[in-house]
Formats: sequence, C-alpha cells, structure tokens
Amino acid sequence: MKIIGIDPGKTVGLVLYDKDNACALDAYQVQAGDEQLPQVMDIVDSWIAQGASIVAIEWPRIYAKAGNDVADTIAQCGMLWWALGARSMPDAAPVWLKKRSVYGYAVYRSTVCALLSGHMGQLVRSDGGVWAALIDIHGGRGKADGRKVGPFACLTGKPHARAALAVAWTASQSMV
Repeated sequence: MKIIGIDPGKTVGLVLYDKDNACALDAYQVQAGDEQLPQVMDIVDSWIAQGASIVAIEWPRIYAKAGNDVADTIAQCGMLWWALGARSMPDAAPVWLKKRSVYGYAVYRSTVCALLSGHMGQLVRSDGGVWAALIDIHGGRGKADGRKVGPFACLTGKPHARAALAVAWTASQSMV
C-alpha cells in the first residue's frame, strides 16, 4: 500500500511511503510562493498515478497560543483538502476523494505522537523524538537513515518531508 504524506506550512513536505516495504519511495519539499499549491497537486497526482491509495495531511490544531504562521498553515490545509476533492471537514474517519479515487485522511500531531509512543513503549513528543522513533521502527541508525541507501535515503536534507513521513506512517497504522 502506497500512502502520500503531506506536512503543510511555509515549506510543504511530501513523501510517498510504501507500507508493504516499509520505505519512503520519493520525497519533495515545495517552498512558499504563488505556484506552491499547483506544484503540490502535481506531485500528489503523479504519485496517485503510481498507485498511491491514501493521501494523509497533518491537520493543524492550536493547543495554546498561535501566530500568523499557524493561521496561514490552517488556511493552506483547507485549500489542500479542497483541491484534493474533499467537500466536508475531516474527522477521525477517512474521506473518499471521488475526484482522485483515493482516501483522504487528516492526521493530528497528537495522534502521531500517541501511536509512536505506544509502539515504542515510551513517550514520544518532539520532532527529534518522532524521527528517532521512525528510524528505530524501520531498522535503526545506519540502515534506515542512510544517506545513499536505506529505507529513508530520499529524505536526506528534507526535514519537512520527514514530518510528512510521520503523517504517512501514522495513516498506514490507522487505516488498516
């Protein structure tokens, strides 16, 4: 099963995750600008054409104070959700995106951390902790995070795509 993970923000992280082979097949980071949404949708559509069946987006939540960056990310999330073909707000259940013949899934950061914490048997909270847990789950240091080979080689130098991987992995655990 191939899952697209999207980490929205000024820089959008995208990853194509293969659950069956436990690896990232491809990854991108798209910088902010007028062409950001079309670029993201072109990448998503090309991955759907390659057999991706789920598009998972990290859905932003405000837990305390938030500024303009969070507000912009919330607006961007809505635009992405609409561009994918969703016509209702996401909830815990996946949404069938008829326009693209895939499921859309909103993933909250708290869900990522809760699933990883349960899987690891210890509390996972920070970005570094999430990445370390994903490395451990996929073979450990040296294997999973290899720069030229390994299941996450295409993520080298793409921190936003790493966040998208966390979203895709969470969807892979939650959907099946």
